[in-house]
Amino acid sequence: MTKLETKLLLALESIVGYDTYRTEYDGRMYEICHSCGDQDGNHSDSCEYVQAKALIAEAKAIRFAAAGWVQWGGGKCPVAKGVRVDVLHRNGDESVSKPAGHKVFRNWGHTNNPLDIVAYRLAGDQQ
Repeated sequence: MTKLETKLLLALESIVGYDTYRTEYDGRMYEICHSCGDQDGNHSDSCEYVQAKALIAEAKAIRFAAAGWVQWGGGKCPVAKGVRVDVLHRNGDESVSKPAGHKVFRNWGHTNNPLDIVAYRLAGDQQ
């Protein structure tokens, strides 16, 4: 990844953290998405913030390929249950050193969920 690509990725990551604004209506506070207008953390699939977070995860998966990460396109879990793995989720979050059957790691099949697994690798102590 070039320096420019790294800078763009960091800028995009900082922007997507501000996907909503808070407003009060009829005595209740709401969080409204700047892009899709949905509220309280629910976003439509066409939301620009959802798409940006997916692009961030894809860019990280490509960057991590050199560090032993395997890009994952969805499907049945590729490792035996109980084997500890690190995973990268569609939303860009990383979960580390958990057994493949752990509740955090149930999104091996892709449903356009923020927790879909887009890359994985064996945990450091199992390589």
